[in-house]
Amino acid sequence: MASGDHLSPRGFKALESPVLSEPPLELWFVRHGESKNNAILNAAGGLGAVMYPVKFQQDPQITKKGLAVARANGQRLVAANAKFDLVLSSAMVRTMETAFYMFVETHLVERVHVAPFISEVPLVWKGMPMSENVPLKRQEQINILGRRHGSRLLDGLDFSLVGGPCGDNEQTLPPNGNMFLQWLYKQDIVHQLMAVRKVGDNAEPIRVGVVTHSNLLMKENMLDLDKRPGNADVWIAKLHAMETDSEPVLTLTDLTGWFQEAVEQERVRVQDDIFKTETRAMKKKSEYERKVEKLQAKLREKSEDKDAKDFAKASEKERRYQQRLFKKEAKYEQQLEKLQEQKSKLVNLSDLQAQQQKDLASTPGDGVSPGDGVSP
Repeated sequence: MASGDHLSPRGFKALESPVLSEPPLELWFVRHGESKNNAILNAAGGLGAVMYPVKFQQDPQITKKGLAVARANGQRLVAANAKFDLVLSSAMVRTMETAFYMFVETHLVERVHVAPFISEVPLVWKGMPMSENVPLKRQEQINILGRRHGSRLLDGLDFSLVGGPCGDNEQTLPPNGNMFLQWLYKQDIVHQLMAVRKVGDNAEPIRVGVVTHSNLLMKENMLDLDKRPGNADVWIAKLHAMETDSEPVLTLTDLTGWFQEAVEQERVRVQDDIFKTETRAMKKKSEYERKVEKLQAKLREKSEDKDAKDFAKASEKERRYQQRLFKKEAKYEQQLEKLQEQKSKLVNLSDLQAQQQKDLASTPGDGVSPGDGVSP
C-alpha cells in the first residue's frame, strides 16, 4: 500500500510486550458507502458544502454509488477468501445498508448485528450541533429500510444487542471508541467465540467487521487517522486485552490499511497516464517512420537524376530523423519507467490477497484453506 499522501494513523503505537489475551480479536473497520449527504457535500466540485446546512438529511441512506461500492467491497472480501465471525453496524441507516450488501449479500455472514457507540459524530454549524448525524427512531429506520430494500435486508439485521427492533437509538449514543471497545469485549457472543477458538486450538484470530463512520475513525480514541477515509476504505486492527482486577485494558495494535479508495483512484490515474504515454510514443515513432519512408521513396523515384551529393544530403537527413526518434523514444521510456514504478507502489492489501488466492487455487495439489491470505 502506498504511503505519503494517503491515510495513516497518528502516533499509533502498540504497548511494549503486554500480557495479552488469546486469541486476539481482529477488527475490520469499514467506512459506509457514499450517503446522500456525502453526495450533497461533493456536488459541484465540493461547492455543495455551501448549501449543506439547509439541504442535509437526518440519518440519510446510501446512494446508488454507495450501494455499488458496498457490493464491490464485498467482492473484494470474497476474492481474498476473508472469513468473518461477527459483523457489527452502527445504529444508522447508511451503515446498515453498507454492511448488508458487503457482508450478508456475499454470504460472508448470515446477519449484521447493530451495535452502540459507533454512530457518526454530529457536526457543528455556527456553534450548534446538527441533527444529520443523529439516528432516526428505530421504527422509522426499519420502515425506510423495508420500503427501499424489502424484507431480505430486514431479515439480515439483528437488533438484539441494542434492545431489539423496538429499542431506543438514543441508548446507542454517544459515539466513542473507548466505550465501544469496552462494550464489545463484554459481549457474551465474543467470549463464546473466544472459548470455541481456544478449545479448537485454532490460531486464526476472531474477525469482526465494524461498519462505521469517518469522523469516529479519525478520533484519537479510535483509529486516529490523519485524513478522512474514503467511502469504501477498510482498515484492520487487532484488539488485545490485558485483564486486571477491574476493567480490562484494551489495546488496538497493528493498524493496517486493507483497501483505500484513494490508492485505487490514483492507480487508475497512473494507468491512464501510462496508456497516454505509450500512445504518444507509438504515434511519434510512426510519424518519423513515415518521414523516412517518404524520403527513401522520393530518392528511389528520381535516382537517375540524383548525384552523390544529393544522396549524401538525404542520408544525413535520414540520420537526423533517426536521432530525433531515438531521443524521443528514450524520453518516453524514462517517463514510462517512472510511471510503472509509481504504479507498483499503488497496491492495496486487498489486491495482494486476492492474487494470493488465485495463485493458491491454480497450484496443483494445494487447496485453499479458510482464512488463507486475509492476515495483514
